[in-house]
Amino acid sequence: MAAYINVLILGEFNQILLVKERGRNEILPGKEFQKPSKWGMPGGVKEADEEEIDTALREATEETGLFEEIEPGIRVEEDAGDHINVTLLGHPVGGKLKTSSSETMSCRWFPQKILWDGNFDIYSSHRRRAQRVLKKLRK
Repeated sequence: MAAYINVLILGEFNQILLVKERGRNEILPGKEFQKPSKWGMPGGVKEADEEEIDTALREATEETGLFEEIEPGIRVEEDAGDHINVTLLGHPVGGKLKTSSSETMSCRWFPQKILWDGNFDIYSSHRRRAQRVLKKLRK
């Protein structure tokens, strides 16, 4: 089963880094759809020869310009039917914040409370999984 890997990046002052993706045609195994432009966590499809952590690190750097360290033991998984969504927790350790011209329109730090703001334009599955990651972190 295909896996879509995201990383919730937690930075200074406990802010989270989100990217605003460009709307585009998305192709997952057995499924093609138009993905709207919204805020979300950096991420992408896990390639066959990759580990989840490698996918998270690659995608975060491509989409934000930052290098991450993944926190062990913090992992959230959701079954999406035809694929699984996995979210890991990362912390920036280098690089320079920038957007990826091909995939993202913007990337920006937000206070964590934005995830509980129902009016904030974020993918609902990203909101739900990011909330779950933060709850795990607090335990």
